[in-house]
Amino acid sequence: MEPTEQAPSTPPPRRRRRRWLIAALVLVLVSGVAWWQWPRGDARFVGKWDVTSVQYPDEHEEWTLHSNGTGRFDGYFPQRAPWLVRENDFIFGRKARRPFNARLQDFWTSIAGGGDHVTDSISEILLVEPNQIRMRSRERTVMTQDERGRWVSTGKPIIEILTRIPE
Repeated sequence: MEPTEQAPSTPPPRRRRRRWLIAALVLVLVSGVAWWQWPRGDARFVGKWDVTSVQYPDEHEEWTLHSNGTGRFDGYFPQRAPWLVRENDFIFGRKARRPFNARLQDFWTSIAGGGDHVTDSISEILLVEPNQIRMRSRERTVMTQDERGRWVSTGKPIIEILTRIPE
């Protein structure tokens, strides 16, 4: 080799490649967490709520609705579930999942076992004020006992009243 010829360029050291790979993985991880936690819930609904109904005023539940579209519903059947507001409907449960999250959750459930025990619910929003929300259930109805002691639907929708709990 003559002194005027240059040697072929050498590949970058492994350390530099490893650093770039680690930086890329951290960037993907941070982006995923930021996307997952990005606010999706209607800001008027975010917070802690005492929930009762016009028909059953002595029965109370506590709902905690987070800005990322997840919620905790503590009542007769405590559960965590996604929620969203679409047009004039408040939706929680499997119907509120976004398509990618639904596939991811279904995949995880198939690997980890267990079932999806989330109750789906859709309610028409009647009134939204800073400290109170009223909704009419599109699916749940008032129940009464017939002469044989069986619970039967009256066909009348349940009117839910959410009262904000100060934090």
